[in-house]
Amino acid sequence: MLRTSTFRRVATSAQVNNINPWKFVEDILPPIQIPQPDMNQKFPTPTGWQPPSKDLQSFDYPFFVERNRFHELDLVEEERSTEFFDLNYDNRYQDKHDIALRKRNPSDDLPVTHLYNCSGDIFQLRHEICQYLEELSGEPVAGQADEPEARITVTGKYAYFIREFLYKKGF
Repeated sequence: MLRTSTFRRVATSAQVNNINPWKFVEDILPPIQIPQPDMNQKFPTPTGWQPPSKDLQSFDYPFFVERNRFHELDLVEEERSTEFFDLNYDNRYQDKHDIALRKRNPSDDLPVTHLYNCSGDIFQLRHEICQYLEELSGEPVAGQADEPEARITVTGKYAYFIREFLYKKGF
């Protein structure tokens, strides 16, 4: 290939060293880390958050509940349908049963609450949570402990009460 121009764009070392390419971007981007909470304020905060107890190790529980990266207990409420998925949704050979499944009544969905990041004897933790919720509601509460997922699932929307229970325990 024949070069018709003699001009070349070659950066000198002085030009490269003087350029800060991230100078304008750093002003716009938010900080990557989530800041540590201010421990000099009154707890619980107006949002209801409180830190773990300082003497949590002295309680010697056989289980532990970690907080997520936002320093919160990882509680999720959802409504689970009786059929989680329809295998024949894209199947051209559908029958009346498949159509009926798609016309399900959402009011029949089962409300559940998941507690994530549990470790240790999570079966005992599940038992204590279910006992606490049964005393509050006066009705039986079903609970499921999933050890590989480190998750406890209870029937009903009890995220607020489970959070209060864990705060009382010191988590």
